[in-house]
Amino acid sequence: MESAMVESILILQEQGSEPNYPAQELENAGYRVVTVPKLSVAISWLSVNDPILIVVPVHLIDDNIFDLLRFVRDDFQLQNIKIMLYCVTDSPFTMGMSSTITSAARAMGANAVLIGHNFVSKAFWQTVGPLLPAVEGPTGVES
Repeated sequence: MESAMVESILILQEQGSEPNYPAQELENAGYRVVTVPKLSVAISWLSVNDPILIVVPVHLIDDNIFDLLRFVRDDFQLQNIKIMLYCVTDSPFTMGMSSTITSAARAMGANAVLIGHNFVSKAFWQTVGPLLPAVEGPTGVES
């Protein structure tokens, strides 16, 4: 009997930025995570892959997150992929503008936005959980 293939989750994680907590959480729950360092690599990967979710930081050093949102939402093959934006480090700009960022991200097609002062596993799963199908992984996710 053939086992069901676990669909992938794409995470854009710039090198040298904060620890990749989303990847750690999702991998521990049994999801297959693909991490790429730049927007251009993410777009190239998306041209041949169809993930169930894209997770990307709100602020990118060299790229514009809205370019990714536009690319995915304008592509007929990709437009139904769920997208979650996050920022879990203290940043005066992000914290002071969280409602504006959330509104803009949702208007551009993000399905969820998580902005916090630090990474909290429970808040992460409350945000990302509704976007994902259940998976039977090595450890599973406890509710």
